[in-house]
Amino acid sequence: MDGIACIKVREVHGIRRFLYPLTAVLVLPEGWPQARLGLARAEGTPVPFQITPEQGERGRVARIDFAISLAPHEEADLILGPGIESPEIDDPIRTSGSDPYRCEQRRFRLELDRQGLPHQAVYDGRAHLRGPGAIRCNGSPATPAGPPAFAAGPLVARLSSPGEYPGKAPCLTMIESSACKSWAVSTHVLLEPRPGDEVCFTLPVDVASPAPTCDFGVGGGIYARLGAGSAPEISWRTEFLPDGGARWSWFSGGRLDCRGTEESGGRYRPQRWFHLIDGDRALAAAIATVPRSCRMMTAAVSAEGDCTVTFRLGEEISGPAAFGICWHFLNGIPAVAAATNPQSILLAPLVEVTAAHTAGTGGN
Repeated sequence: MDGIACIKVREVHGIRRFLYPLTAVLVLPEGWPQARLGLARAEGTPVPFQITPEQGERGRVARIDFAISLAPHEEADLILGPGIESPEIDDPIRTSGSDPYRCEQRRFRLELDRQGLPHQAVYDGRAHLRGPGAIRCNGSPATPAGPPAFAAGPLVARLSSPGEYPGKAPCLTMIESSACKSWAVSTHVLLEPRPGDEVCFTLPVDVASPAPTCDFGVGGGIYARLGAGSAPEISWRTEFLPDGGARWSWFSGGRLDCRGTEESGGRYRPQRWFHLIDGDRALAAAIATVPRSCRMMTAAVSAEGDCTVTFRLGEEISGPAAFGICWHFLNGIPAVAAATNPQSILLAPLVEVTAAHTAGTGGN
Protein backbone atom coordinates (compact mmCIF):
# COMPACT_ATOMS: atom_id res chain seq x y z
CA MET A 1 0.00 0.00 0.00
CA ASP A 2 1.41 3.39 -1.04
CA GLY A 3 1.44 6.30 1.38
CA ILE A 4 3.16 9.48 2.41
CA ALA A 5 4.09 8.20 5.88
CA CYS A 6 4.44 4.90 7.74
CA ILE A 7 3.81 4.76 11.48
CA LYS A 8 5.02 1.72 13.42
CA VAL A 9 3.26 0.88 16.69
CA ARG A 10 4.69 -1.67 19.14
CA GLU A 11 2.98 -2.97 22.28
CA VAL A 12 5.96 -3.90 24.47
CA HIS A 13 4.42 -4.12 27.96
CA GLY A 14 2.22 -7.22 27.62
CA ILE A 15 -1.10 -5.36 28.02
CA ARG A 16 -4.12 -5.74 25.73
CA ARG A 17 -5.25 -2.37 24.33
CA PHE A 18 -8.77 -1.48 23.22
CA LEU A 19 -8.96 1.54 20.89
CA TYR A 20 -5.96 3.01 22.68
CA PRO A 21 -5.35 6.71 21.79
CA LEU A 22 -1.88 7.45 20.36
CA THR A 23 -0.23 10.34 18.55
CA ALA A 24 2.38 10.92 15.85
CA VAL A 25 3.60 14.35 14.69
CA LEU A 26 4.83 14.78 11.14
CA VAL A 27 6.24 17.55 8.99
CA LEU A 28 4.52 17.17 5.62
CA PRO A 29 5.33 18.79 2.29
CA GLU A 30 3.53 21.83 0.93
CA GLY A 31 0.17 21.07 -0.64
CA TRP A 32 -0.38 17.75 1.13
CA PRO A 33 -3.96 16.54 0.60
CA GLN A 34 -5.21 16.75 4.19
CA ALA A 35 -8.88 16.31 3.28
CA ARG A 36 -8.26 13.13 1.27
CA LEU A 37 -5.90 11.28 3.60
CA GLY A 38 -6.71 8.07 5.46
CA LEU A 39 -4.90 5.78 7.90
CA ALA A 40 -4.87 1.97 7.67
CA ARG A 41 -2.91 -1.06 8.80
CA ALA A 42 -0.50 -2.44 6.22
CA GLU A 43 -2.96 -5.25 5.38
CA GLY A 44 -5.62 -2.64 4.55
CA THR A 45 -7.79 -2.44 7.71
CA PRO A 46 -8.67 1.26 8.22
CA VAL A 47 -7.88 2.93 11.55
CA PRO A 48 -9.91 5.83 13.03
CA PHE A 49 -7.83 9.01 13.12
CA GLN A 50 -7.89 12.80 12.91
CA ILE A 51 -5.38 15.38 11.68
CA THR A 52 -4.73 18.70 13.42
CA PRO A 53 -2.39 21.25 11.79
CA GLU A 54 -0.03 22.85 14.30
CA GLN A 55 2.90 25.22 14.35
CA GLY A 56 6.09 23.41 15.41
CA GLU A 57 9.76 24.30 15.75
CA ARG A 58 10.33 23.18 12.17
CA GLY A 59 7.36 25.07 10.77
CA ARG A 60 3.90 23.78 9.95
CA VAL A 61 3.33 20.23 11.21
CA ALA A 62 0.43 17.81 11.43
CA ARG A 63 -0.55 16.00 14.61
CA ILE A 64 -1.98 12.57 13.79
CA ASP A 65 -4.26 11.22 16.53
CA PHE A 66 -5.44 7.64 16.12
CA ALA A 67 -7.04 4.83 18.13
CA ILE A 68 -5.86 1.25 17.75
CA SER A 69 -6.57 -2.12 19.38
CA LEU A 70 -3.52 -4.30 20.05
CA ALA A 71 -2.91 -7.73 21.56
CA PRO A 72 -0.10 -8.01 24.13
CA HIS A 73 3.28 -7.57 22.37
CA GLU A 74 1.62 -7.00 18.99
CA GLU A 75 3.29 -4.81 16.36
CA ALA A 76 1.43 -2.93 13.64
CA ASP A 77 2.53 -0.89 10.61
CA LEU A 78 0.14 1.93 9.71
CA ILE A 79 0.08 3.71 6.36
CA LEU A 80 -1.01 7.35 6.03
CA GLY A 81 -1.94 8.24 2.50
CA PRO A 82 -4.59 9.29 -0.03
CA GLY A 83 -7.38 7.00 -1.16
CA ILE A 84 -7.81 5.25 2.22
CA GLU A 85 -11.38 5.24 3.46
CA SER A 86 -11.50 6.33 7.11
CA PRO A 87 -13.89 4.36 9.36
CA GLU A 88 -16.48 6.18 11.40
CA ILE A 89 -15.67 6.49 15.09
CA ASP A 90 -18.18 4.43 17.04
CA ASP A 91 -18.54 6.96 19.86
CA PRO A 92 -17.21 10.34 18.63
CA ILE A 93 -16.63 13.29 20.93
CA ARG A 94 -19.22 16.04 20.60
CA THR A 95 -18.19 19.48 21.83
CA SER A 96 -20.21 22.53 22.79
CA GLY A 97 -20.30 25.67 24.87
CA SER A 98 -17.70 28.03 26.22
CA ASP A 99 -17.19 28.25 29.99
CA PRO A 100 -18.17 25.57 30.58
CA TYR A 101 -16.77 23.78 27.58
CA ARG A 102 -18.32 20.34 27.13
CA CYS A 103 -16.84 17.18 25.67
CA GLU A 104 -19.58 14.53 25.43
CA GLN A 105 -19.75 10.86 24.49
CA ARG A 106 -22.58 8.38 24.94
CA ARG A 107 -21.49 7.43 28.45
CA PHE A 108 -19.09 10.17 29.51
CA ARG A 109 -19.33 13.97 29.76
CA LEU A 110 -16.53 16.33 30.80
CA GLU A 111 -17.15 20.00 31.64
CA LEU A 112 -14.27 22.52 31.71
CA ASP A 113 -13.88 26.19 32.51
CA ARG A 114 -11.94 28.62 30.31
CA GLN A 115 -8.76 27.99 32.34
CA GLY A 116 -8.72 24.32 31.38
CA LEU A 117 -9.89 23.05 34.78
CA PRO A 118 -12.47 20.24 35.14
CA HIS A 119 -15.75 21.33 36.73
CA GLN A 120 -17.65 18.06 36.36
CA ALA A 121 -17.24 14.54 35.04
CA VAL A 122 -20.36 12.42 34.50
CA TYR A 123 -20.17 8.71 33.68
CA ASP A 124 -23.36 6.74 32.95
CA GLY A 125 -25.38 9.58 34.47
CA ARG A 126 -23.42 9.64 37.74
CA ALA A 127 -21.49 12.77 38.72
CA HIS A 128 -17.96 12.13 39.97
CA LEU A 129 -16.94 15.59 41.25
CA ARG A 130 -18.40 17.71 44.04
CA GLY A 131 -16.68 20.89 42.83
CA PRO A 132 -14.18 22.26 40.29
CA GLY A 133 -10.59 21.12 40.13
CA ALA A 134 -7.73 23.54 40.74
CA ILE A 135 -4.06 24.06 39.90
CA ARG A 136 -1.90 26.37 42.01
CA CYS A 137 1.73 27.40 41.98
CA ASN A 138 3.23 28.38 45.34
CA GLY A 139 -0.30 28.56 46.76
CA SER A 140 -1.74 30.94 44.12
CA PRO A 141 -4.03 30.23 41.16
CA ALA A 142 -3.14 31.56 37.74
CA THR A 143 -5.13 34.35 36.10
CA PRO A 144 -6.08 34.12 32.41
CA ALA A 145 -3.54 35.71 30.08
CA GLY A 146 -5.46 35.38 26.82
CA PRO A 147 -8.35 33.54 25.24
CA PRO A 148 -8.32 29.73 25.38
CA ALA A 149 -7.93 27.64 22.25
CA PHE A 150 -10.44 24.81 21.87
CA ALA A 151 -9.56 22.20 19.24
CA ALA A 152 -12.53 19.89 18.77
CA GLY A 153 -12.49 16.69 16.78
CA PRO A 154 -14.40 13.41 16.69
CA LEU A 155 -11.46 11.49 18.19
CA VAL A 156 -9.74 14.00 20.50
CA ALA A 157 -10.77 17.36 22.00
CA ARG A 158 -8.24 19.74 23.57
CA LEU A 159 -8.51 22.97 25.51
CA SER A 160 -5.35 25.08 25.85
CA SER A 161 -5.39 28.09 28.20
CA PRO A 162 -2.56 30.60 28.77
CA GLY A 163 -2.22 32.02 32.26
CA GLU A 164 -0.02 34.07 34.54
CA TYR A 165 0.99 33.70 38.18
CA PRO A 166 1.84 36.58 40.55
CA GLY A 167 5.11 38.17 39.49
CA LYS A 168 4.12 37.76 35.80
CA ALA A 169 5.25 34.13 35.64
CA PRO A 170 3.63 32.68 32.48
CA CYS A 171 2.00 29.25 32.38
CA LEU A 172 -0.09 27.12 30.06
CA THR A 173 -2.82 24.64 31.05
CA MET A 174 -3.98 21.96 28.59
CA ILE A 175 -6.62 19.29 29.01
CA GLU A 176 -7.43 16.54 26.53
CA SER A 177 -10.34 14.12 26.24
CA SER A 178 -10.24 11.03 23.97
CA ALA A 179 -13.13 9.18 22.32
CA CYS A 180 -14.00 5.75 23.75
CA LYS A 181 -12.27 6.65 27.05
CA SER A 182 -13.66 8.21 30.23
CA TRP A 183 -10.46 10.05 31.04
CA ALA A 184 -9.02 13.56 30.94
CA VAL A 185 -5.29 14.25 30.59
CA SER A 186 -4.43 17.52 32.35
CA THR A 187 -1.02 19.08 31.64
CA HIS A 188 0.30 22.26 33.26
CA VAL A 189 3.46 23.98 32.04
CA LEU A 190 5.51 26.61 33.89
CA LEU A 191 7.10 28.45 30.99
CA GLU A 192 9.63 30.25 33.21
CA PRO A 193 10.00 28.05 36.31
CA ARG A 194 12.01 29.12 39.31
CA PRO A 195 13.99 27.02 41.81
CA GLY A 196 11.72 25.68 44.54
CA ASP A 197 8.45 26.30 42.68
CA GLU A 198 5.64 24.09 43.99
CA VAL A 199 2.74 23.09 41.73
CA CYS A 200 -0.36 21.46 43.22
CA PHE A 201 -3.23 19.75 41.36
CA THR A 202 -6.48 19.32 43.34
CA LEU A 203 -9.55 17.29 42.35
CA PRO A 204 -12.52 17.10 44.77
CA VAL A 205 -14.16 13.71 44.16
CA ASP A 206 -17.77 13.19 45.22
CA VAL A 207 -17.63 10.55 47.95
CA ALA A 208 -20.79 9.03 49.44
CA SER A 209 -19.34 6.12 51.41
CA PRO A 210 -18.20 6.77 55.02
CA ALA A 211 -15.22 4.48 54.36
CA PRO A 212 -13.82 4.76 50.82
CA THR A 213 -10.73 2.74 49.93
CA CYS A 214 -7.56 3.67 48.08
CA ASP A 215 -4.50 2.00 46.65
CA PHE A 216 -1.20 3.44 45.47
CA GLY A 217 1.25 2.12 42.93
CA VAL A 218 4.30 2.34 45.17
CA GLY A 219 6.63 -0.61 44.72
CA GLY A 220 4.19 -3.52 44.68
CA GLY A 221 1.15 -1.42 45.60
CA ILE A 222 -0.34 -0.46 48.99
CA TYR A 223 -4.04 -0.63 49.92
CA ALA A 224 -5.90 1.20 52.71
CA ARG A 225 -9.31 2.24 54.01
CA LEU A 226 -10.12 5.87 54.75
CA GLY A 227 -12.34 7.29 57.50
CA ALA A 228 -14.75 5.32 59.74
CA GLY A 229 -12.13 4.66 62.39
CA SER A 230 -9.29 4.50 59.87
CA ALA A 231 -6.91 7.23 58.73
CA PRO A 232 -8.58 10.46 57.51
CA GLU A 233 -5.86 10.86 54.86
CA ILE A 234 -3.32 8.65 53.12
CA SER A 235 -0.34 10.19 51.36
CA TRP A 236 2.62 8.97 49.37
CA ARG A 237 5.79 11.06 49.05
CA THR A 238 8.50 10.45 46.47
CA GLU A 239 11.97 11.96 46.44
CA PHE A 240 13.58 11.79 42.99
CA LEU A 241 17.27 10.89 43.20
CA PRO A 242 20.06 12.18 40.91
CA ASP A 243 20.72 8.67 39.49
CA GLY A 244 17.12 8.40 38.21
CA GLY A 245 15.84 6.23 41.06
CA ALA A 246 13.36 7.30 43.72
CA ARG A 247 12.92 7.02 47.49
CA TRP A 248 9.29 6.90 48.62
CA SER A 249 7.44 7.11 51.94
CA TRP A 250 3.85 6.20 52.80
CA PHE A 251 1.97 8.12 55.51
CA SER A 252 -1.31 7.11 57.17
CA GLY A 253 -2.98 9.95 59.06
CA GLY A 254 0.40 11.74 59.17
CA ARG A 255 2.19 8.66 60.56
CA LEU A 256 5.04 7.11 58.59
CA ASP A 257 4.02 3.50 57.88
CA CYS A 258 6.23 2.38 54.97
CA ARG A 259 9.41 3.41 53.22
CA GLY A 260 11.10 2.00 50.14
CA THR A 261 13.03 2.72 46.94
CA GLU A 262 12.58 2.31 43.19
CA GLU A 263 15.66 1.48 41.17
CA SER A 264 16.51 3.45 38.04
CA GLY A 265 16.56 1.96 34.56
CA GLY A 266 13.86 -0.69 35.03
CA ARG A 267 11.54 -1.33 32.09
CA TYR A 268 8.46 -1.38 34.27
CA ARG A 269 9.63 1.31 36.66
CA PRO A 270 6.66 3.72 36.29
CA GLN A 271 4.57 3.26 39.47
CA ARG A 272 3.07 6.72 39.76
CA TRP A 273 -0.64 5.94 40.14
CA PHE A 274 -3.44 5.64 42.68
CA HIS A 275 -7.13 4.70 42.93
CA LEU A 276 -9.87 6.18 45.10
CA ILE A 277 -12.85 3.80 45.25
CA ASP A 278 -16.25 4.81 46.63
CA GLY A 279 -18.75 1.99 46.29
CA ASP A 280 -19.07 1.40 42.57
CA ARG A 281 -17.57 4.78 41.58
CA ALA A 282 -13.84 5.12 41.22
CA LEU A 283 -11.09 7.51 40.20
CA ALA A 284 -7.87 6.12 38.74
CA ALA A 285 -5.07 8.69 38.52
CA ALA A 286 -1.81 8.34 36.62
CA ILE A 287 0.95 10.92 37.12
CA ALA A 288 1.98 10.90 33.48
CA THR A 289 4.48 13.78 33.27
CA VAL A 290 7.12 14.71 35.86
CA PRO A 291 9.74 17.30 34.85
CA ARG A 292 13.42 16.44 35.18
CA SER A 293 13.86 19.31 37.61
CA CYS A 294 11.29 17.86 40.06
CA ARG A 295 12.84 16.69 43.33
CA MET A 296 9.77 15.87 45.41
CA MET A 297 6.23 14.70 44.63
CA THR A 298 3.39 14.00 47.06
CA ALA A 299 0.04 12.37 46.25
CA ALA A 300 -2.69 12.33 48.89
CA VAL A 301 -6.33 11.23 49.17
CA SER A 302 -8.73 12.01 52.02
CA ALA A 303 -11.88 10.39 53.37
CA GLU A 304 -13.82 13.41 52.00
CA GLY A 305 -12.56 12.63 48.50
CA ASP A 306 -9.94 15.36 48.12
CA CYS A 307 -7.21 14.17 45.76
CA THR A 308 -4.04 16.27 45.56
CA VAL A 309 -0.77 15.82 43.71
CA THR A 310 2.02 18.26 44.58
CA PHE A 311 5.35 18.70 42.77
CA ARG A 312 8.34 20.68 44.08
CA LEU A 313 11.16 21.72 41.78
CA GLY A 314 14.81 21.58 42.78
CA GLU A 315 17.52 24.20 42.39
CA GLU A 316 18.62 23.22 38.89
CA ILE A 317 16.15 24.43 36.27
CA SER A 318 16.48 23.87 32.53
CA GLY A 319 13.72 25.26 30.34
CA PRO A 320 9.96 24.98 30.87
CA ALA A 321 8.62 22.47 33.42
CA ALA A 322 5.61 20.31 32.43
CA PHE A 323 3.41 18.42 34.94
CA GLY A 324 0.75 15.97 33.75
CA ILE A 325 -1.97 13.82 35.33
CA CYS A 326 -4.53 11.55 33.68
CA TRP A 327 -7.78 11.46 35.65
CA HIS A 328 -9.73 8.30 34.71
CA PHE A 329 -13.37 8.17 35.89
CA LEU A 330 -14.96 4.74 36.29
CA ASN A 331 -18.12 3.21 37.67
CA GLY A 332 -16.66 0.16 39.36
CA ILE A 333 -13.16 -1.27 39.01
CA PRO A 334 -12.69 -4.91 37.95
CA ALA A 335 -10.19 -7.08 39.76
CA VAL A 336 -7.60 -6.64 37.00
CA ALA A 337 -7.81 -2.85 37.09
CA ALA A 338 -4.61 -2.33 39.04
CA ALA A 339 -2.72 -4.16 36.29
CA THR A 340 -4.20 -2.15 33.44
CA ASN A 341 -5.51 1.17 34.68
CA PRO A 342 -3.76 3.48 35.10
CA GLN A 343 -0.54 1.56 34.40
CA SER A 344 -1.65 1.16 30.78
CA ILE A 345 -1.46 4.97 30.53
CA LEU A 346 2.02 5.14 32.06
CA LEU A 347 3.23 2.21 29.93
CA ALA A 348 1.89 3.23 26.53
CA PRO A 349 2.72 1.43 23.27
CA LEU A 350 5.68 2.79 21.35
CA VAL A 351 5.06 4.93 18.26
CA GLU A 352 7.68 5.57 15.59
CA VAL A 353 7.37 7.38 12.28
CA THR A 354 9.43 5.35 9.84
CA ALA A 355 8.84 7.41 6.70
CA ALA A 356 8.03 10.98 5.68
CA HIS A 357 9.31 13.97 7.65
CA THR A 358 9.43 13.26 11.39
CA ALA A 359 8.70 15.91 14.02
CA GLY A 360 8.05 13.59 16.97
CA THR A 361 5.77 10.94 18.41
CA GLY A 362 3.80 10.42 21.54
CA GLY A 363 0.85 8.78 23.26
CA ASN A 364 -1.71 9.36 25.97
